Amino acid sequence: MGPFIFLALINDLSAGCLLHKFVDDTTLSEIIPNGETSSNMSSLVEGVLNWSQSNLMNINCCKTKELVLGCISAKNFCRELCVDGNVVERVNVYKLLGVTIDDTLKWKSHVNSICAKASSRLYFLKILKRLAAFPLVLYSVFILLLFVRSLNNCPVYRGKH
Repeated sequence: MGPFIFLALINDLSAGCLLHKFVDDTTLSEIIPNGETSSNMSSLVEGVLNWSQSNLMNINCCKTKELVLGCISAKNFCRELCVDGNVVERVNVYKLLGVTIDDTLKWKSHVNSICAKASSRLYFLKILKRLAAFPLVLYSVFILLLFVRSLNNCPVYRGKH
């Protein structure tokens, strides 16, 4: 019941930009057209802060991150964002809903993350095999730890039919 109440509480949140809400995470997105030299993100964040204060909610400054996508020149004109007097950390890579996104929109960071997880899980299977685990146990662990997890973001990678 708790998540439904929270969703009802944040249903009226708007920011004047693309707003993506998922459970207790909110992502603001601003598209800056070519030729523009400034970002409105500071005022958009200020609006979200005002909304959160008027609705008696807090924004966790430690978990708030900024990821600027696009060419290097776009990153130079974006001012630092502040939340309650704290500067928001600007990152080059961020994990959002299980997908690792980097500032160049390449898949390398995400693929490396998935490969690292798969490697550690394969090592676990190797240890189980050394301990003479039954084949059915090995198969079950494979399905639970590797196969199902690898299908987590498959719709993102699906090619043309």
